Amino acid sequence: MTTQKKLIRFLPQKTINHLWETEKMEWRSSPIFKFGFTIFADDGKTHYEPGLQSFLGLISAIAVVLIYMFYMTANWLGFGLAIFITTIATTLPDIFKYIRKKNTEYAFNKNGVFFKLWGLGGTNIHFIDFADIDQITYVEYKEKRGVIYFMSNKDFYFRTYDFATGKERFHPTFEMIEDVIEMRNRLEVYRREKIAAKPTIYQN
Repeated sequence: MTTQKKLIRFLPQKTINHLWETEKMEWRSSPIFKFGFTIFADDGKTHYEPGLQSFLGLISAIAVVLIYMFYMTANWLGFGLAIFITTIATTLPDIFKYIRKKNTEYAFNKNGVFFKLWGLGGTNIHFIDFADIDQITYVEYKEKRGVIYFMSNKDFYFRTYDFATGKERFHPTFEMIEDVIEMRNRLEVYRREKIAAKPTIYQN
């Protein structure tokens, strides 16, 4: 356990990493998800991602024509390349989203919420003090699972993403959380307590 009694709002990365490894968390978990192909899947709200869906659909349509043409002309090199390129083009977005989800983890304690997130630059830990959160909302989907939104008038230095569509969220989120309503209520209790305590902000 760290000897700090209070966390400042904007912590150095080394301090955040240390807290992630040593602090006792009230809750820690990863998103609950199943792998799915973007071209067939939606985001759980029956809303499709038009741009990516249309692009993948166009690639698939062109690929079917090319594969058929190469097959009919016995051009086996072209046939194999068409299948390979099509497979890569249509599955790469889903592979990228799968890696992002697989390397995501969330946690919180009485001081704030932690996000372990993956990007092209690697995996980083991020922290938001409850005192910097104006509102915690949620959207519930099937089987009591959903998304928790941490809303603030501040511009946080990191972003989270919708795992189904790959779109950037406007606010930091916990994605694909079980018992989302209960979890939101637990977080709200800590947020209200932290705001009521009016923590003193200090500099390192």
